[in-house]
Amino acid sequence: MKAIIQHKIKRIKQKTYFKFKKTFDASFAEQIDNQQLTAYFICKRLIDKEGTILLMAPLSGKRYIKKEDENLFIIINSDNVQIINHVYSYIIPMSGRIFKKTLKVFDNKLESNREKLEMEVKGNIQNSLNQIKNDLKKDV
Repeated sequence: MKAIIQHKIKRIKQKTYFKFKKTFDASFAEQIDNQQLTAYFICKRLIDKEGTILLMAPLSGKRYIKKEDENLFIIINSDNVQIINHVYSYIIPMSGRIFKKTLKVFDNKLESNREKLEMEVKGNIQNSLNQIKNDLKKDV
């Protein structure tokens, strides 16, 4: 019985949150067109592929996705996504939730790559320190 009441209270809180979110955040209630959705999926699939190069410019805030095998290059600006395939260049204006989702996918993958690199560097440092320690033991 207690679990049912807790669940109903949680659902009421969720419904209230979404109601206020739709009322006060214009991007939340915004309709997503097919071009924006397609651009999001292109970015997501390209980010998830092995061998994709991800770059972020800290001053301009631009994000770059490059996949040489497929001749694709994507630039994520502050208000649009530019998809270049060496023949055509498409600029898709993006904002709101779909743009935030695109940035989140990119940032999460970039952070994951950073963490892997950091762990690799720390592992190399540990191996070097162990080697130094072993060399010192031999000398003593």
